[in-house]
Amino acid sequence: MNTSNRHNSKPVALPDMKATFQALEKQRHQAIKAFWVTLVKSLLLLPLCFLPGMLFIPIGDATLWQTVTEHSTSLFDLSTEMETNFAMALFMVGSVWFFGSLYLLIRFFNRRGREPGRVYLRDYKTKVFSQICADHFANLTYKPNSGIPWRVLDDSNLFPWISDWYQSEDLFEGRVEHTDITFAEAHAKRERTRVTGEGMETYLDSYFRGIIFIADFHKHFHSTTRITPAGEKLKRVRKQESVILEDPEFQSFFVTTSTDQSDVRYILSTSMMRRILCVHKRFPKLRILFQDEKMLMLLPAHRDRFEPSLYKRADCETQINSFIADVETLLPVVDELNLNLRIWSKS
Repeated sequence: MNTSNRHNSKPVALPDMKATFQALEKQRHQAIKAFWVTLVKSLLLLPLCFLPGMLFIPIGDATLWQTVTEHSTSLFDLSTEMETNFAMALFMVGSVWFFGSLYLLIRFFNRRGREPGRVYLRDYKTKVFSQICADHFANLTYKPNSGIPWRVLDDSNLFPWISDWYQSEDLFEGRVEHTDITFAEAHAKRERTRVTGEGMETYLDSYFRGIIFIADFHKHFHSTTRITPAGEKLKRVRKQESVILEDPEFQSFFVTTSTDQSDVRYILSTSMMRRILCVHKRFPKLRILFQDEKMLMLLPAHRDRFEPSLYKRADCETQINSFIADVETLLPVVDELNLNLRIWSKS
């Protein structure tokens, strides 16, 4: 059975969710209003951050800063050294005022202006997308606020580095016919340095963004096999050696390494390599790990999936169908790789 045809993409009718949509729509309007009202308030309060700068506004032949300093010097009979210290103290107070008020203003905007929108999007996923998944994909459970742990990615050794920043959400768990699957969105970054005009700068560089897809494999094996894009840097792993396979097209796209030269050929049959190439057409630069009788795939993506929009109505059919289509894009991987085949019993 072709998974992509398992479900059609017609608009989903959910009459029992009418009250939910009404409540979410009200929440959405409040979130949008909160954003714009807070933005206007923030812009009106912004000049207060620059209040210390008024000391440098020209008044006659001098600035207000010079006038305050001169008056303070004559009033308190300050020496030149004390005058310098007084000026420095004013400068420090002005700096603290500027950065402190700017920080408070940004925090105010994030909390009052942006947080209601984030809460709405979380509530929408929990109340709408979870129900859509339950109705449309009966064998899948959707957990929008859960993800796949960072160690799963780092321990796969599919990249020659580990993550310094990692985020994963939109977790799906369940079965496609006979195959247990788990997948979630993930985004990983690593620290890098670069030379700038002011010296060395450390920044976070995104090295993976997409779907981590884990599926039960239909063969017994005891080795660890990794498939990575050809021409990219590999991580050296103990007891892992390069493998030369019989499919030249597969070899041109991928580098295969394994801890067992015989076992890898049992895993990567000619038909399996053909199927992986088919998946590669939809997900270029994919990476695969075969370990512990499971198959872990890293499917790159250039956008966030399973995300609602604050600027679309809560009952927007296009938004709901987009969620369904995103799930349906991933489920055919099970069929494409023929993972439901159960010639070898694992009982």
